[in-house]
Amino acid sequence: MAEAFPILLAAELLPLELPVPGAIRSTGGLNVELLPILAAALLVVTLLTFLLAFTRRRKRKHRTHRPRNPTLAETGGLPPPRQT
Repeated sequence: MAEAFPILLAAELLPLELPVPGAIRSTGGLNVELLPILAAALLVVTLLTFLLAFTRRRKRKHRTHRPRNPTLAETGGLPPPRQT
């Protein structure tokens, strides 16, 4: 009896009408549960496309090359002390 119980439980989970093999299902096109998911994904993709297309990224202004400050060795050492 204990061995037959899982078989009975599995039999209760089967659908009442089994589909005929090779028959075409008449679901009417897209699955009703899939339609809201596709609509939400399309909305998100559309919004992201508009955001990327119409936002302008700031271009960095490259300054012209400035000469570097000379080192103490290049200038001859420290300047003389101030006269107060």
